[in-house]
Amino acid sequence: MITVIKPDLSIRSFLIVLFVSSLLFSGISTFAAGLSWLIIFVSGIFVWTLSKKRSVMGGAAVENRGNIYVKYWFFSCLAYFLFFVIPTFYWGGSWPERHPQMRLLLGSLGLWLFLLYGEIRIKELQLFIIAIGSSLFLTFFLVIFKGAYAGPTNPIPWIAGISMISCSLLVAAYQFEFVSKYLKNFLLLSGLIGVFAVFFSGVRGSWGGLFVFSFGWYFLQKNHIKNTDNKNQKNHIIFYFFIIFCILLGFFVLPQNYNPFARIQSAVLEFNKAFYSEGVIGGGSVGLRIGLYKFGYSKIHEYFSVFGVGYIGQKAILNEFMVNYESGSLLGYIGHYHNEFLNAIMEFGFFGVLGYISLPVGLLLVGYLAWVNDKKTLSIGLFMLVTQNFMVGLTNVNSAHNYYPIMFFLSIAILLTSEVFSGPYFGPQK
Repeated sequence: MITVIKPDLSIRSFLIVLFVSSLLFSGISTFAAGLSWLIIFVSGIFVWTLSKKRSVMGGAAVENRGNIYVKYWFFSCLAYFLFFVIPTFYWGGSWPERHPQMRLLLGSLGLWLFLLYGEIRIKELQLFIIAIGSSLFLTFFLVIFKGAYAGPTNPIPWIAGISMISCSLLVAAYQFEFVSKYLKNFLLLSGLIGVFAVFFSGVRGSWGGLFVFSFGWYFLQKNHIKNTDNKNQKNHIIFYFFIIFCILLGFFVLPQNYNPFARIQSAVLEFNKAFYSEGVIGGGSVGLRIGLYKFGYSKIHEYFSVFGVGYIGQKAILNEFMVNYESGSLLGYIGHYHNEFLNAIMEFGFFGVLGYISLPVGLLLVGYLAWVNDKKTLSIGLFMLVTQNFMVGLTNVNSAHNYYPIMFFLSIAILLTSEVFSGPYFGPQK
């Protein structure tokens, strides 16, 4: 028997206001995003602790089968944590580098416990949706008026996190069937403006999210086509005008050095220079990455082992790269290979590979389970996020930064929570 805990009204109201505020600014503040994660974790532990102290509460709760998906995600995060902690223990550090594994593990645990023992009302859920959707509007205006470097952290993991949230809000628009059409449209518009923020940011490594978002929207709409009616044509017109407005506003207001076409042109030039240079990096970010990839993959056969070379050993190898490729000015500045897989396999060898694949494999298994249970929207959404996470990890180690793991967690939490809310207990209550 699962006991549902209803905290004191004043505590509940305070936490709701705090959580809504943190979600509202999560798109432009690392502190706010981290606070959102912390509230979820603490709330889950809080209601679980109270449930152990109170054996009987009024009314019996029904365990929603959507919790199965959250539970499996937790075990996926646990595997991700262990596969990186074991080699870290073997090499004696560096423990601060394990923050992404810790955040995902504790966040998924808190969410699972809260959905098992806590209670969320529909109006509260709507507030949460509006808050995190509004954060993407704030992100868009910050990007087009100030540029990507005005963000709360390094622009690469920042925009990568925004691309993940944009995809999750798109999926949520098709999952939350009990909300009004206005709220659904708001979710779609929030996802769209988040994608435009990604595009106008000039962070090219996250531009794959444009394709993930577009194809995902196509399959989501196709999956729900039986529920469409003639009124949707009006909605389409609204979206078309919204898209045109965002494009025009972005190109007219955006600082020139962030112009997407200029960013594409510079990428092509750097790419050509890097490939036709002999032993010298092209000088730009594209050339540096190509040099790192060539060097890193050439060293795998030399250093690959069960536990890899460890954090300190990897730093030494990277310094060798900087010296050999005439990048002494970056000596000690580059801390990873700008590729999640390459970084994992070089630092922790076989365990690094296991850690790298544990999250996507776990999420794909959850997606498969959702698909066979006729929860195709959730399945499509998880596939979108797995794909986008893989793509942004091709050109940067986003997990090394504080912001991205939190936004990755929130993105998955949105999808899994929405599934729980479609169930018999957490669904609409009259």
